[in-house]
Amino acid sequence: MKKAGAVLIVIATLFIVVQRANAGQIIHAQSDSLKLSTVLQSHMVVQQNKPFKIWGTAAPDAKVTIKPDWMKSAIHIEADAQGRFMGIVDVPVAKKGDYGTHEILVSSNRQQILLNDLLIGDLWFLSGQSNMQFAVHEMIDSTAIIAAANNPHIRLLNVALNFSKEPVNYIKGKWKQCSSANVRDFSAVGYSFGARLQRELDIPIGLIFSGIGASGVQAYVPKEVLANDSLLNRVYLEPYLKDPKSEKPVNAG
Repeated sequence: MKKAGAVLIVIATLFIVVQRANAGQIIHAQSDSLKLSTVLQSHMVVQQNKPFKIWGTAAPDAKVTIKPDWMKSAIHIEADAQGRFMGIVDVPVAKKGDYGTHEILVSSNRQQILLNDLLIGDLWFLSGQSNMQFAVHEMIDSTAIIAAANNPHIRLLNVALNFSKEPVNYIKGKWKQCSSANVRDFSAVGYSFGARLQRELDIPIGLIFSGIGASGVQAYVPKEVLANDSLLNRVYLEPYLKDPKSEKPVNAG
């Protein structure tokens, strides 16, 4: 994913409870102790040529196996005493014109979660104010644009609104193939940018939208950066943390 500042107001710490495409739900054995936190999801784009983190929860101290279909061998890790785990796998370079789909199987204690219909390409994080919220259906000639938007090589994720002063573990958004139905309410700037990239690069493109109208640039600066600068801390961070609204969680969508 292209580097983006951590968000204080709109948190883009994304976990996706992965679903099996043909069943529409997580694969469980005896219980639901094995979970992937809600960015890891079927239909997503995995960033090419970068280490890819796969994380979630399992039974405390349980062994967890992660097997992407592009790797000859699985990786084996252990959950900590609280059941948290994170594994890192290598991802190959995307090949021009290669739109083959992939799978990742995560298993622990006879439980399995399958991520399928995955593409390897470039992943972009889209954020900002109302200009980024402006939707495809609001564009000039939107009818023609929407009608021509069926492109399974582009994948879309709208994470919805998640206000929190701390990173959150779960979001409500779902990864979807780009289609006329799915693109209609997506960011016009984001889709236009992604569609052009996909045509010119001829590789899969993933677009993650997380924007809030009227948000300030300081909301996209890592909290520790604001805290370590006396001026930024005094002008931006401290007033925000002292505001009672910063303690009130808001989940819309």
